[in-house]
Amino acid sequence: MLVRNAPASTEPFAPDSRSKSTAESFIIDTWLVSCAASGSRFACASPGSVAAYHGALSSSPPLFDSCFRIGSHFVSPSSCTRNPIISEKGQKGFLPALQEQQNLNTLQLTFSRSQLTSYKKWRTAGLDRKSVNWMKKATEILCDCTDGIISKATLDAVRETALSKYQCVYAKRKVLNFSKGFLKYLTKTTFDTRYLAFELFLEMPKVLKMRKHVTSRIVTKQDVENLLLAIEHAHSSGQIDGYHYMNYKAIVLFGAFTGQRPLATVARLTIGQFKEAMKLEKPVLDVLPEQDKIRMQHYCPLHPQVVEAMLPILDGRRNEGPVFEQLSFQQWLRYNEVRLLQTNLRVVNGACENLQSSTATFLNGSNQIAPTFSRTAYRV
Repeated sequence: MLVRNAPASTEPFAPDSRSKSTAESFIIDTWLVSCAASGSRFACASPGSVAAYHGALSSSPPLFDSCFRIGSHFVSPSSCTRNPIISEKGQKGFLPALQEQQNLNTLQLTFSRSQLTSYKKWRTAGLDRKSVNWMKKATEILCDCTDGIISKATLDAVRETALSKYQCVYAKRKVLNFSKGFLKYLTKTTFDTRYLAFELFLEMPKVLKMRKHVTSRIVTKQDVENLLLAIEHAHSSGQIDGYHYMNYKAIVLFGAFTGQRPLATVARLTIGQFKEAMKLEKPVLDVLPEQDKIRMQHYCPLHPQVVEAMLPILDGRRNEGPVFEQLSFQQWLRYNEVRLLQTNLRVVNGACENLQSSTATFLNGSNQIAPTFSRTAYRV
């Protein structure tokens, strides 16, 4: 703002200045103290006067031109229309640097290989081998696609690679969730919240979920009987010995009545756990958290027919070590094809893909769903 004939700030006012008339105090040649603007209306007045307010609202501007400094130029308000600086819609014109400010399309952040390695070690601590393998795969994809740069283009490449490389929706989700977790890790370790904004480019595609009323993997009573007959035939023909015959039979009955996962739970159960369960009046197996896929400790009631099949394979064995020969049984199923009656799928790991209630529906002779966790389940 340009000020003409302004007195020094330390110069005192004359003692008789208060007695002068109000009109004389508004002489423009004295000094310009303020300029109020509303639209195309301009006014000038002395400090603290009411004229500054009324002059701004007056429809007839004063007969003088005030000069405004914009950068190094002077503009006369009489030759201007509505000033874009004052308009709210024209604030971008007042600050042209805002238009050149970076956004997610142009922003690029960096990270080092040591940061990615440290994050992978932190995520894989305490996990099993299969989970660690997925973390390694996600790390390789993230490293190859980004090359140490976090940007829209590189994260789009990560997303496209995950969606095109894997068919399973869970595999895609594991890679994308690992990448989003790495962005959160960088945000907290570097105190830079801009990393977190790039999560937008790692979202799963929105698809319509199909509702499945009945799973295609249906295990019936007849399927379990056919599997037991196949094991008995292999024993009578000399393919397997007596120990493996009793163990395979116990695996099938235990899986059919309890619905436990073959590799995550059945293969990890120990002899000591079953011996402790057999001591109870009503045998109940205590499944530990490290023996469950979702790390949840739970109790598994044992059907009397399961107890009858378990006693021969527990006799004379030490408490340490797994009770079931699950891997041996899996190898035997590879060379002995047993198919399900309803869907003609091959039995793997003890049933259709496995004998577990979470992925297989167990039907009785009347085609009704049988409670696989019930202690009063029917006898095979």
